[in-house]
Amino acid sequence: MTRTFYFLVVLILSLSQSYAKVIRVDNNEGASADYIKLQNAINNADPGDSIYVVGSPNYYDTNTQGRLVEIRLNKEVIIIGPGYFLGENNNTQFNKQTAKVYQINIGEGADNSILTGLDFNASSSSYININRERLDGSQGNNSPNNITITRNIIDELYIYHASNTLVERNYISTNVNPIFLDETSSRSVIRNNILRSGNRYATIYGDFQGVLSNTVISNNTLTNGLYRIRGATIQNNIFITGGFNDCDDNNVKNNIFTTVEDAVFPENSTANDAENNIFGAVQANLFIAPTPSLDRDFQLADQSPARGIGIDGVDAGAFGGTSPYKISGLPGIPAIYDLTTSGIGTPTDGMSVTIKARSHN
Repeated sequence: MTRTFYFLVVLILSLSQSYAKVIRVDNNEGASADYIKLQNAINNADPGDSIYVVGSPNYYDTNTQGRLVEIRLNKEVIIIGPGYFLGENNNTQFNKQTAKVYQINIGEGADNSILTGLDFNASSSSYININRERLDGSQGNNSPNNITITRNIIDELYIYHASNTLVERNYISTNVNPIFLDETSSRSVIRNNILRSGNRYATIYGDFQGVLSNTVISNNTLTNGLYRIRGATIQNNIFITGGFNDCDDNNVKNNIFTTVEDAVFPENSTANDAENNIFGAVQANLFIAPTPSLDRDFQLADQSPARGIGIDGVDAGAFGGTSPYKISGLPGIPAIYDLTTSGIGTPTDGMSVTIKARSHN
């Protein structure tokens, strides 16, 4: 039954990505796959290939001593995992194991790569680091362009020397700061994410004196504020506690804050162009769960004050706008969430297999 399930997943992926080959990585004991290690799959992939990483209780990857290692990405590939919170939410995946990755370094040559459906949150020191390093760790000359980080669960994300980075529909949760934006990055779009940080920290923070270029922070749900963000467009977000600390020259429109206005814009945050924001909202009235925990709990209540307050009348927060958050980060391909068989098949009668699947575009 397990091999049948994997065959069906690979078949669906092959149909959806017919322009390039599909590579399967599986480190489950006794599994039959193209590769056991994700790094080996990346190293041997051709540009444009899709790498499907099977859910497992084991991390991808470890060294010969069994220690977790950083994975390096320096070519254009699409890496697809099964999503997260697979056992906590309904109708997710038949296999409830996530694809746990310790750390990944995205560097020179990785233009147009996509990471989706992966679990970077199972370890307290997991992260995604976007920079211009080469495969050997030396500094390259070219920044990676057009990287997409979507529908993952992430502990921390760092963006340096990158342009046109899209960070959308992720669940990013850490005790410190979920996202760091360096001034060397440009044209970053951070939208429709759920960002959770410890009470004393910011959800998105920047360099000491850096000014961001063409950066948009839109339709996110954030459990805390921003720190050292300068020159960005900040719109249609829900801020659960927190405001702007040392944030200057931002365009701040159509956001909703539970904090009062004087606390959102303290004296050390200046020259922010603020319009059509709502302050002092009651958190218990915002979401379907008064105290949200899992991603599904951050959906807006029927009478939420965040409904329709965004630019052009869209809902504020991660579930609003043109690219709403997807529960459990299920990748944008059909997902098999139930599979039953008649038992062991025979050469004469075969075996009856019933699957239930749905699309998550």
